[in-house]
Amino acid sequence: MIAVATFLKRILRRGKIMKKIWTKVLACIMTVTMCLGTVNVPVYAHGNAVTEVTTEAGITSGTLTEDTIISDNNVEPTINKSTTDENKGSTWDQVTTENVFEGENYKVTFTLTSNWDAGYNANVKIENTGDITIQNWYLGFDYNSYITNIWNAEVFSNEGNMYIIKNAGWNQDIDGGRSIEFGLSSNQSFKGFPKNYELLGSSTKVTEDDYQVQYKTDSDWGTGFTGSISITNNTDTDLEDWILEFDFDREITEIWNGVIEKQEGNHYVIRNAGYNSTIAPSENVSIGIKGCDGKLGDEPANIELYSYTITQNEDVDLTDSDNDGLPDFYEEVIGTDKYNVDSDNDGLPDGFELFTTFTYPNSSDTDNDGILDGQEDNDNDGINNLDEFELGIDPNDADTDGDGLSDSNELKYNMNPNDRDTLNDGILDGNRVFSITVTCDDSDNGLVSPSIDIILAGNQIDSLSTIKLGDDDPFLNSEIPGYLSNGYEFLMDGTFTSAKLSFGLDKSIIDDASIEPAIYYWNETDMLLEEVENQYIEGNNLYVDLSHFSKYIVLDKHKYNKYAFQFVIEAPSVEEELNSKYDIAFVLDDSGSILSSDFTKMRNECKQLSSRFTDKDRLALFMFASNVSKITSFTDKDTFIDSLDSYRRTNGMTALYSGINSAITEFENSSTDASRIMIVITDGYDNQSNVSSTTVINNAVAQNVIIYCVGVGSVNSTVLRNISKSTGGNYYHINQFSQLNSIFENIISEADLYKDSDGDGLSDYHEKMIAAGKMHTGSGEALRLCTTMNYLSSDSDGDGLSDSEEVEIRKIPNSENYYCYMISNPCIVDTDSDGYDDYVEEYIGSSPVSKNNKIEQNIYSKSGSSNSWYDWQELIENHSWNYIHNAVEYDIFSKHIGLEIEKKISVGRMDIYRSLTKEVWDVKPSSYAYEPNRTKGVAQVLRYTTAIEGKVGGSYINGSFFEIGDYDVEYSNMNNGLIVYTFKKKKKNPDKVQVPVPKKEKDDNYVYVPRYQPSDEIQFWGTVAAVIIVGGTLAEDVFTGGGGIADDGASFYLAYKLMFGL
Repeated sequence: MIAVATFLKRILRRGKIMKKIWTKVLACIMTVTMCLGTVNVPVYAHGNAVTEVTTEAGITSGTLTEDTIISDNNVEPTINKSTTDENKGSTWDQVTTENVFEGENYKVTFTLTSNWDAGYNANVKIENTGDITIQNWYLGFDYNSYITNIWNAEVFSNEGNMYIIKNAGWNQDIDGGRSIEFGLSSNQSFKGFPKNYELLGSSTKVTEDDYQVQYKTDSDWGTGFTGSISITNNTDTDLEDWILEFDFDREITEIWNGVIEKQEGNHYVIRNAGYNSTIAPSENVSIGIKGCDGKLGDEPANIELYSYTITQNEDVDLTDSDNDGLPDFYEEVIGTDKYNVDSDNDGLPDGFELFTTFTYPNSSDTDNDGILDGQEDNDNDGINNLDEFELGIDPNDADTDGDGLSDSNELKYNMNPNDRDTLNDGILDGNRVFSITVTCDDSDNGLVSPSIDIILAGNQIDSLSTIKLGDDDPFLNSEIPGYLSNGYEFLMDGTFTSAKLSFGLDKSIIDDASIEPAIYYWNETDMLLEEVENQYIEGNNLYVDLSHFSKYIVLDKHKYNKYAFQFVIEAPSVEEELNSKYDIAFVLDDSGSILSSDFTKMRNECKQLSSRFTDKDRLALFMFASNVSKITSFTDKDTFIDSLDSYRRTNGMTALYSGINSAITEFENSSTDASRIMIVITDGYDNQSNVSSTTVINNAVAQNVIIYCVGVGSVNSTVLRNISKSTGGNYYHINQFSQLNSIFENIISEADLYKDSDGDGLSDYHEKMIAAGKMHTGSGEALRLCTTMNYLSSDSDGDGLSDSEEVEIRKIPNSENYYCYMISNPCIVDTDSDGYDDYVEEYIGSSPVSKNNKIEQNIYSKSGSSNSWYDWQELIENHSWNYIHNAVEYDIFSKHIGLEIEKKISVGRMDIYRSLTKEVWDVKPSSYAYEPNRTKGVAQVLRYTTAIEGKVGGSYINGSFFEIGDYDVEYSNMNNGLIVYTFKKKKKNPDKVQVPVPKKEKDDNYVYVPRYQPSDEIQFWGTVAAVIIVGGTLAEDVFTGGGGIADDGASFYLAYKLMFGL
């Protein structure tokens, strides 16, 4: 029976078997089980009763716990630094990793205590976590290793990878809360922990011919007696952990050499005393009893003997005619050909498909994707399933021997994928150093062919990847001046000592003397394209030695240097000087020296200029000749234009300084949040003022007025220049009034450096430069599609990020020029065209300018987790990325007194605000627990606190856990104003299986097929329950001599429904 049970359990553990098998499996279980003379059910000894249990590692009946990083109950150890054995002189590794499995009322701990080049020692501890004694334990497990020595236990059986370990006799019972330990060793390298732990055993009724019980009354004095019961073993095998049951009409008051396990009326259950638990063949044990009452001559009746052990039933035929790993009887049940090793002709043996690749052995293309099962690549290691079978490696594990070097690379570099240390030199293959060459795809235009030579450890090779960047890359694309080919990105886990990057160049590039090819790399820190140092040309190849990876591109250096950053960009003003509007005073010369035609030109150009200002801007008009006239104080542009049109000239002398000073006085009534600008136009020297130019300068500086002076013809340029420069403005000289238009363009452009009309943190000047294509990114090209950059909108593309959150104005190193540091494109919602908006990517911590979506993993939380890109995908795709964010805000609000959430202020919206202390907190995802997002998040909190004159939130808010919908959420107070959270999606309960009513149940050819296959978990537990019911029903029939057979049909029907859905 154990062979059948083992075989069936292998099937049940897989969970991915085709629908048709399930119907026939139940029939097979029922048929085979009913044919057996005894019922051997895996049991867990449970006090004076036997409780039937099925405990599977990694399934919901048990919980796998981890002292280190462990997965699926089958994990490689974590090795600490090497230690030298002083006695042997060899090197071994001290290992502290433990593999722990918790079953029902017991726990198994496998500890690897030492590990050397060709062997290891381990300790196994079995703990009784329940209250009832575990008696005569057997421990079964699957183990891909050879046990050469064992102590405090014995190997009961070993079939393939399945071991059954038996107690040593003296340690067969484990009391509640206690434990036993045994040790083992192997002369092979450690390949991984055991899996599928299970406490095993069978309480079997011994047939009458296999034992003899004799009762003897030693003395009887009427009111009492003494006697003995002798049990003799008539078999040729041990009877272990025996239990004797009988009816006895006399009361037993004392017993020796045994224990009264149970008494109900005159029915006794006697268990061995431990030291006499085993009755060897032809041997006997004797139990002494003392009692009272009863009649002289009464003897035990209805005697039954049970032995608690694991037995092999030789009556089951496990013949495998085609040697495909499936017994013939099973092939007949599932409909495969028992004489054909590969029933569906897909190249894979039937048993290999069923138990290893999880494909249907009677369907050559299980998933109907047009690829034969043998040609599929389950583990995506580049080796198809058939080749992996023929090579003897695991098609479900890209690294069969777990040495860190993938199977495909082991074959490529002449290593053994089944041997962790192919060279037997004490070094794992994954830790060996390999010299490799990677050839990249040619550029789209065929002019450049990159390759790289690098020395890597074996466990790094699979992480090395190269990506040819498309023309939609935000930085390295064909818009770069001097572009010759695609850019290339090189990625790898860990570091390397050196690598040689080579770009093979087409002959047309080499032969063109006007082209100077050069390799540039993308500096991600500064968002700048920089020429790689120490590169050289040999033949048709351009080489450079690298110590780290980045993005690289080959450009024509001549054109790049000529056209990249060709426009001179002014430096940004400090943020405190930026205002959202202008107060502008026009001070115009109306002296007699200005001809009427020139005055008309001046008036028209001023009107044209004023029409370009926004509704928030205010304008004032002053005229000076012999006297100064205030035509209008600060007003809207329409009123200003009307005043300018209606003005009638006065002529006279030139009171230039007085005119400027009068306008300065007007600024005393100006807005404090407006940029104060004055435009002065004159054609002569001052000859009428009552103030000096020095007084004018001092007053202007005191009022923060920036003066732009325009001199036409013969003027005192020295004084006008001094007034302009001293107040932060500029001086312009023209020969005639018709040139005012170009001068006004310059004035407005310069004045825009101090104006931020939309309040996004970028000056109007720089936003206009971006829109005009004059301000370039760090790669030297204009920002794509940014003609729509709007200096009147704080979010030009409407993606939820302000323009200043997407770009910054930075100085080019070793230059007086400036460039656009582009975090994301302010005019494109999805900069990298990966299907995810810039706002969302910026929030969760991935890069909005790279399709290589990832979030740095920096474990910080109590649960030791942080969220990856893949954790976010479902929320993002459902447009619910802020679902967890809002839930965290509400949870904090509900658990703390005096808080406000989502409070709007002038510079944004505060997530959490405590008015009592004016503290501010911002809720952020796990990416804000580390740089650079941490600094960005703290800066955002500081903007809020500055605006409200508050302070950064402290420890008032406590970290906590909660559930929301399908998610478990944890958040922590980082004590820097940031509340950082992580989340984990909970496993959903499987949907109930819908079972249709069969249309032709009595049809001989009818085969029932569910509407859809039940989930793996439902299939597993339904099948387990069915096996238990069938086995229990038959056991009941055996133990009761057939009693209750009338209800067997109902039991079998219930088992059937459990298998396929209620």
